[in-house]
Amino acid sequence: GVAVTSDYVTGEWVAKGIDADCSKPDLAVTRNRNGGSVIETRINGIPATGYVDVGETPALRWDEGIPTLPIETRGPDGLAIMPGEGRTVALAGHPIEGDGVVFIKCA
Repeated sequence: GVAVTSDYVTGEWVAKGIDADCSKPDLAVTRNRNGGSVIETRINGIPATGYVDVGETPALRWDEGIPTLPIETRGPDGLAIMPGEGRTVALAGHPIEGDGVVFIKCA
């Protein structure tokens, strides 16, 4: 598969499906001045900012209280976000449970 890199994750993303609307992205990943990838979204309805770990165990890492969510690429423009250990969270209104949710990169 495609590697999870900073270039791959940078951009705006929407959950795959009939209601996908790139004019209202579910999450946005930008680079900070140190070259790290930062995610901005909503967790359980509350604005949240986290760090996208593109290392050996790719994941979305958040401040205390929000579980780490493992990520994997899905084809050339998909990002699967899987549930973490502990409680289920809703990312931009999408419950992250079971096999997770696939997000598609907006152009």
